[in-house]
Amino acid sequence: MADEKTDPDGAPWAPWSKAYAATRSARHSLLVGVGNPGLMESIANHSTADAAIVGTNLVYARVHQLGSEDGDIPARPYLGLSGENRREIEALVVDGLEGLLQ
Repeated sequence: MADEKTDPDGAPWAPWSKAYAATRSARHSLLVGVGNPGLMESIANHSTADAAIVGTNLVYARVHQLGSEDGDIPARPYLGLSGENRREIEALVVDGLEGLLQ
């Protein structure tokens, strides 16, 4: 997952700008921290019987997901459901409902 560099639907993320890339070394990577925990390592989840919450408390997470308001940083969505994820969830719900109806 750390090396996919795509949004939940599989579209590739925009690369770093040339100026920003010049500040990075070979060990740096989008969403993966060097020294400090990166965005990927900060993602947490909590679920109850009727809800699931996934997110992070890092300040810059919103910019990665949605892009910056001024457009200088493109969106690189990392949270969401792919088509396959949706189908898997639907199958789980249907199986659960069928189990209740039997």
